[in-house]
Amino acid sequence: LSNGGLKRNGTVGEVKFGDSKIAFGHKTKIQLLRSMAVLKLCSTKMVLDCGEDLFKILRWTFGDRISNSLMKATFYGHFVAGENLHDAVETVKRLKARNVRSLLDYCFEQTLDNDSDGSVEECTLKTLIGCIDALAGLNDPLQMVAIKLTSLGCPKMLLTLSDSWTRTLTMVERRTGLSWENLLESPIAADKFNLNNSNLRCGDHQLTAELYNKWLDNLRKTDDGLVDLYPYGILDRVDAWKCIKRMMLADCGMLDDENLQWKYEAMVRRLNEIVDHAVRRNVRIVVDAEQSYFLPMTNILSLELMRKYCKNEPAVFITYQAYLKQANKLVANALQLARRWQCVIGTKLVRGAYMEHERQRALLLGYPSPINDTYDLTNETYDNILDLLIKEINSRQIGKVHLICATHNEQSVKHLLANLKSLQVHSTRPTSKWADNISFGQLYGMCDQISFPLAEAGFLVYKYLPFGPVGEVLPYLLRRAQENSAVMEKTQFEYNLMKQELKRRLFCIFWLKMENVPKETKANFENDDDSDSSTVTAIIDDDLATSDDDSEIIGLNKAEKEIPVCGNDNEQFSSDSLAQCPLHSISLESGEAKSDAETEETSRLIEGLLDEYPTLGECSLVSVHQTEREVALLEDSLNISESFWRNDTEIQWVEDAKEVMEFLEMLGVSRSDEQLPELSVEQIEMFLNE
Repeated sequence: LSNGGLKRNGTVGEVKFGDSKIAFGHKTKIQLLRSMAVLKLCSTKMVLDCGEDLFKILRWTFGDRISNSLMKATFYGHFVAGENLHDAVETVKRLKARNVRSLLDYCFEQTLDNDSDGSVEECTLKTLIGCIDALAGLNDPLQMVAIKLTSLGCPKMLLTLSDSWTRTLTMVERRTGLSWENLLESPIAADKFNLNNSNLRCGDHQLTAELYNKWLDNLRKTDDGLVDLYPYGILDRVDAWKCIKRMMLADCGMLDDENLQWKYEAMVRRLNEIVDHAVRRNVRIVVDAEQSYFLPMTNILSLELMRKYCKNEPAVFITYQAYLKQANKLVANALQLARRWQCVIGTKLVRGAYMEHERQRALLLGYPSPINDTYDLTNETYDNILDLLIKEINSRQIGKVHLICATHNEQSVKHLLANLKSLQVHSTRPTSKWADNISFGQLYGMCDQISFPLAEAGFLVYKYLPFGPVGEVLPYLLRRAQENSAVMEKTQFEYNLMKQELKRRLFCIFWLKMENVPKETKANFENDDDSDSSTVTAIIDDDLATSDDDSEIIGLNKAEKEIPVCGNDNEQFSSDSLAQCPLHSISLESGEAKSDAETEETSRLIEGLLDEYPTLGECSLVSVHQTEREVALLEDSLNISESFWRNDTEIQWVEDAKEVMEFLEMLGVSRSDEQLPELSVEQIEMFLNE
């Protein structure tokens, strides 16, 4: 698991995006049905337009307990990892067993209406420290924790400073004739700050020449006298506020507000504490992107985190939103600064999740929308930035540029894969500069048909994993519903794959077709409570061996005889009868694993069996296990063409064949039918309930 999911030979394989089993094989039937229902609800206009009001009505009518239970059975259970850190970490472990890493997010958001005294932010700080410690305990340095700057500091304070910084840059752009990105990328001559003396307006205020020149004199100078406008020191534990006052053209005494100073310094303390702790525990931090009106401050704070903590490793990743009109400039500016400072840059590229809110606010306040006018333009921007980052990875020293391609758009994923292939990066680790630097990411509960096939093919994949109480997660859930409704073509494809997986599982788990197979062998792995290791036996079914029927339901209530294969002393396989028996399928059964060591022992025994009888590798594997963890480990260890999983709490094997046959007859399906019928959700639910 530590090598990012590469195959045993160290290569990256082909990606099978349309394989329903790879995409949804980890879900139970009930989870699949819930996922299908949630995707359908996401296309309901009333849910999208009135989701928050509906939840309030639900709570008022039925109370917290019932309303929370309903949410957990639908949207919350589909998109959220749990209410607390313990639940979230269990989900992290399950994903890791499927070779998928997690980007853990405490889903608490503050709005401009919040004006906390700092107690809420301190609680968030403690929770994030707990997230870091929990992931560090997994001994996997590729796990990540997401942070939002508005959850660590007062949103109003961030907005005030963002507005002041924007006004400062706008005025300096007019005075110098240079763009803001040029002003931040490299020092410039002092005389360029006075090319245009006619306008000293900063926002709504007219500055005096004396105040402007005083500000210019206080800016940081290089040894050769050039002026450096980049805001160094804004994360300094002692002088952070002095740096803020030095870099901004204050108006009307705004920066003399002691309350504003206290809130900013408290946020800086929390931010330093989190990243310091993450670096010590070897856990990476991702700074989430938020609304664009916070961007002027969140951008320079993120860049300063990169400069301070990313000298040799990508300790901090910065999120960039491709739906912003200035997205290309933001990424190019960050890359230029990373080259200038000779530090490592980690980027997470997303399309953006606040589109409706951004457009409504721009319309209300009368300023141009910061969002691209069309979805196609956002797609174009996203792919252009991918190309820019790939070019940067290829041109810089290995490990200096890291990319998380966080998208639900399959075409963007294929665009990146095509770029990698064309640049001949389809190579092995650790010599490849690409395998360690490029990863993919999707939200938990969305686009498993992208995430798990990529992980299966050997790519590093993340799931963005939110957790938190139902009420606090509601804004996140509404954005997820809106995002699904905005891309209905993708959602319909995902829905159809889930439907296909239900149909495959319903029939294939019981219906094993045999064509001229003389014998059926079942290897039974049993955990003996009185021993420390597993016993492996092979069972030959004489009735099936002599059957002339080309298609049989394999029943387990036949007369069977046992042949020892491998005992507790781990002796070599010695059964000539088993060696001579052509096998069509093998069923693995074990009791509940009491430890990872026992599960790994079972896996080792199976590998030994496959090494001795390589033809088994071409057989179907019907695995009957207590835990998903066991199955994931076995599938990861073995190279078997097919595998199925069911929970032992469901219908027992002996009755399965009869009940499935009755169900098939009810649908008008005979044993010899080559084409299985399209099943409706109602038919599947009826079968499960019965």
